[in-house]
Amino acid sequence: MDRRDLADATPVTGIVWAYRFRPDGEAEIIPNDKIETALAEHGAGWVWLHLALADTRCRTWITQHAPVSELAREVLAGPDRHLRLDILGSEVVGVLPDLHQEFGQPGEDLVRVRFVMTERLLVTARQRPVHSIEINRRAIESGKRFPTAISFLDAVIDQFADAIGRMAEKLGDELDHAEDHVMHDEPSDERQRIGRVRLQAVRVHRQLAQLRSMFHRLEPRLIAHNAIIAGAIRALTQKLDALDNEVGSLHERARLLLETRR
Repeated sequence: MDRRDLADATPVTGIVWAYRFRPDGEAEIIPNDKIETALAEHGAGWVWLHLALADTRCRTWITQHAPVSELAREVLAGPDRHLRLDILGSEVVGVLPDLHQEFGQPGEDLVRVRFVMTERLLVTARQRPVHSIEINRRAIESGKRFPTAISFLDAVIDQFADAIGRMAEKLGDELDHAEDHVMHDEPSDERQRIGRVRLQAVRVHRQLAQLRSMFHRLEPRLIAHNAIIAGAIRALTQKLDALDNEVGSLHERARLLLETRR
């Protein structure tokens, strides 16, 4: 967003991206001055808005203009950082984990993405740039199609799982390096490296465990609400189960290595 957007006081200030998706999934950018018109239309397809919560005027837009329920507005603009996933009438709302996007690459800090989804609208919001949203925005710009809002949200959560998988591989490589030193009884002190891996594994496990628990708990309700969403959540849950097992194994390896170095 350029300086003109940040300087004005129009309701769309704080909206980072806005896209309109046709029924075949092809996307086009919605200019800021056309967002209100696009939201008022009732044609086929759906709209995605991505919000920057660091801009206080964005919160004003949420509370005064966002075409969602009052409870959904509270989820988007509220201070609660706990993970959640709920069905509110025709809306699916949530607070999900992601990795901070820094200098074009995913960082190791876990941050939050807030969202409200209906059949024709997906609103996502974040305090800091997030990796999975950015990756899928680039995919849109490269021509990838998302015919429904759930297909896009599915891709965002799946991208987070992939990023965690890559992080687990990196942590595993660090443990392999440390283990080589331990097995060969080399003088290098690897306790700091092993401790860092163990701490990061604990942090990731907590997020994955909460996400898995939410998905497992909500799936029966989603089946009655929307079978397509339920199917996507089920597939993601299976992927997260496998990832959490891998992260748990890393934590246990790190624990055993630390005990070996005592």
